[in-house]
Amino acid sequence: MIGYRSPASLDASSLWRWPRSAGACVSAFFFVLMKTLLIALALSFFTHFPSLADDRVSEKDWRAAIESIFTKRHYRSTDGVESFGACFPGRRACLVTEYDRFSMSYRFSPLMSAANFPSHMFDSLGAHVFISRCSGPSLAISAAVSSGFWLMLDSALILAGDSAPIRINIDKNNVFRTVDRHSNNPFEEVGHTVLSDAQVLEIERVIRNKPVVIRISGDSGYLVVKKKDATYLPDDFMFAVTALRDFEKVLAGRVSNGCRQ
Repeated sequence: MIGYRSPASLDASSLWRWPRSAGACVSAFFFVLMKTLLIALALSFFTHFPSLADDRVSEKDWRAAIESIFTKRHYRSTDGVESFGACFPGRRACLVTEYDRFSMSYRFSPLMSAANFPSHMFDSLGAHVFISRCSGPSLAISAAVSSGFWLMLDSALILAGDSAPIRINIDKNNVFRTVDRHSNNPFEEVGHTVLSDAQVLEIERVIRNKPVVIRISGDSGYLVVKKKDATYLPDDFMFAVTALRDFEKVLAGRVSNGCRQ
């Protein structure tokens, strides 16, 4: 037998009910309408002004900020690599600079450091500022040695004045090795390591206006850099640190979250 329930017996909460008055109905309608309009306006706003919704920097703005603090000299471009001298106001020398359009990265080097990295001309250390795609600047130390055996380069020691020696570890994965069969010291090794902020401050404090002694070490022993080849490091390092500080200022607040297309 089929059961039957009258409308009066149904639970009131199970029924769909109209608002109690026409005024309440109109109010509900306008509430939904205004909410929909506000959402549509917000979406339209961020579509027309994407930089306000996306706090990442564009590569164009990133490059413009970097290149706003120097002028270019002797510019040339070959195989996707731009080379030029980055000349800063009030400084006598320029930084030898390369911008790799493939990796979107800069390398700024004082003249003597540039002569020794990535090619190797004499045993010593060099200083460089690297800035990778839409990121902030970092300072790196490069080490270059050649000998009659593989040193298996892994570190460098800097001794300046009466201060304790500063040790710089070099990742073996960042060491490049070549053989020059026309040299009396055919086994060449060039490596680099990025310095922490604390290391930059420590080296800056120790080597400022001081002669230095440099020892480059590896698994097979160590080599002491000739005095004449070590003399340029303090000036090169201080020049690189000054540029590092300039780039940090101009890129402050621009590079926290990477690149925007």
